[in-house]
Amino acid sequence: MVKYLFYGSKGYIGSYIKSYISKNLDIEFIEGLARCENYEEVNDEIKKVKPDRIISVIGRSKGKNIYNSDFVENQLDINIKDNLYSKMVLVKCASDNKIHFTHIGDGSIFEGQNEELNEEEIPNLKCSNHSIVKVYFEKLANLFGDNYLSLRIANPISGDYDPRCFLSKIISYEKIINKNVSVSVLEDIVPILLNLVEEEKTGVYNLVNPVPVNMIELKIKIKEYIDSTLEIKELSEEEHNNLIGERSHVILKNEKISNIPSSSESLEKILKIMQEQCFELKKCLCCLGQNKLLLNLGYQPLANHFHEKFEKCEIYPLKLMYCENCFHAQLSHSVDPEILFKNYKYVSGTSKTGLDFFEDNAKMIDAYKRHESIFGSSEKIIENVVVEIKNDCDEKFCIMDENSSENVTDNFEVPEKVYKVLDIACNDGSQLDYFKKLGWNTYGIDPAENICPIAEAKGHKIICDFWNAEAASKLPVMDVITCQNVFAHTRFVDQFLEDCKLVMDENSKLFIQTSQREMIEKGQFDTCYAEHLSFFNSLSMKTLLERHGLILNRILDTSIHGRSYIFEIQLGKVLENSNVSQILEEETKIGLFSLKLYENFHLNALRSLSNLKSEILKHKKLEKKIIGFGAAAKAMTVLCFGNIDLDYIIDENELKIGLLSPKMNIPVVNLKHFEEDKDEDFLVVCLAWNFADEIIRKINKTKENKKCTIIRTYFPMVEIIE
Repeated sequence: MVKYLFYGSKGYIGSYIKSYISKNLDIEFIEGLARCENYEEVNDEIKKVKPDRIISVIGRSKGKNIYNSDFVENQLDINIKDNLYSKMVLVKCASDNKIHFTHIGDGSIFEGQNEELNEEEIPNLKCSNHSIVKVYFEKLANLFGDNYLSLRIANPISGDYDPRCFLSKIISYEKIINKNVSVSVLEDIVPILLNLVEEEKTGVYNLVNPVPVNMIELKIKIKEYIDSTLEIKELSEEEHNNLIGERSHVILKNEKISNIPSSSESLEKILKIMQEQCFELKKCLCCLGQNKLLLNLGYQPLANHFHEKFEKCEIYPLKLMYCENCFHAQLSHSVDPEILFKNYKYVSGTSKTGLDFFEDNAKMIDAYKRHESIFGSSEKIIENVVVEIKNDCDEKFCIMDENSSENVTDNFEVPEKVYKVLDIACNDGSQLDYFKKLGWNTYGIDPAENICPIAEAKGHKIICDFWNAEAASKLPVMDVITCQNVFAHTRFVDQFLEDCKLVMDENSKLFIQTSQREMIEKGQFDTCYAEHLSFFNSLSMKTLLERHGLILNRILDTSIHGRSYIFEIQLGKVLENSNVSQILEEETKIGLFSLKLYENFHLNALRSLSNLKSEILKHKKLEKKIIGFGAAAKAMTVLCFGNIDLDYIIDENELKIGLLSPKMNIPVVNLKHFEEDKDEDFLVVCLAWNFADEIIRKINKTKENKKCTIIRTYFPMVEIIE
């Protein structure tokens, strides 16, 4: 088997090539581990591996949270070491060992505007330190022409939402210059690239797709396929040069390879695939009305994409919209659930506050169902059901007889009936655990292949899949269906409800919990992330349910997840104990169905973020260590939108500990790491602020002699505890 030694396989281009080889070619692929600036290490590795070919895609232009060449512009030592010396070490070692060497590099190495340059042109771009180093590397490397292959690519396109993909860069530019540029669609050029390596070709090749692309026209195409809310503003050449200096706008001509597809043909195909990966929602999911933009949070990674170093984090549009008809709020785009949930990093059983809620929720539902079974129709009997769902375990649920102030469950024997409960998106089975303790038969469904076995091991009947009609066909009719903060995760709300009806009869209850009831009122934008598509109010939920012949009977309230709704839903007619009209009246009074509140939401959200950043900056100037507690998805929205960097984040979820946070790449550590931290002065930000009381107790218990200032919450204002 042919053996390739590969340097730079963890970068953008390198990881794509590695993936392609593993899927398509019978080649032994070995990742180079030697430090490329050390000739002896590289030479020893080559002699040990004995490769047939060496490929290099090394080089540096970016740093932590910096996605352009600004990182190396003022760091001459790093620039020369990584972009000249290390590369030349590889070229020299390959030459000394008489092994064919391929360097894959950036084709932006020419001065000029709109010129077409072939492979014979001499690099001459000197508009920046980065470009000067690139130019001189290519000139030096070409001195080793006997076994040296130089492959130039331009504006690489991987056909996904990687921030390094040229399409993602085009999206991110506020203004864009009206220039034609060359592009390299990786799906097209990588097979040709590897064929050149296999044949041990030498010399220079421009691996670009025929026919250049106009950047303005490309952004218009992206707007058509992916994001209709994109604004397209032209950047003049003078503005461009004043902003970032002169850049190369020449067009590379490929005169050696004839079978690369045209850029227009490939881009059309890629944009259709990207459209399926991230589907734009142009209508209200509840009433099918038109949506308006409420808050643009930019393009962000998936909030639960905690990752290893070098692992790519794709970014998706994160924009909050609202409907002027039913005032439903929802995201502008829905990311493919297969991308979101198949290897999920969230488990529900790590918070005592959350577990307390699950326990109380199970007890409330159990008492409610048993009351029905003894006294008959809840329509006639349970007129004054009083249910308070609290996080505090000391406060119990109370189900009241209409003629008595006593708890009716104190005065009857529990019947023998065994109830059945289905928890949709059951995660690790934490909610089902408490139903099981109460004697219920427990069923769950969840798509996370890494988490389902945890729930199954507890004795619950688990289906590892998304909720759909096929899954419903495998289940009996349920007494209760619970959906803990999951209904907001799907764009297929209509099908979701129809599938629920397949396992319901006139006695079944469907409980749908949605988070952060006060989101609009208090500017709590942090609950906006790709998993949370919808933000229901009573009117929007009622409107949606009525389209499916379902009845919204009661609306309960819980302080979990920053005060949340629990909607009690059933088939048939409204029961006499319904409080829906009362809740609708309350929401009307606070202005939830008026445009003014939504304007204020936008202002409040930006104010909360600004206040948080100012507070963190103030403590940084005091040389405090800045840490977060709770690697919650909602926190990632805040950190990414505000570009807020922290020293580390404490969390108790084993699936996140040891990984880096999305985009900002902040280390996630356990509580022991904080205990052993030798620093003395800290600012602790309660990132999972809805669990702030629990977090503060843990900090106080473990801080010993550390001085800790705590930001308890930042909605609607920053609340500090010294």
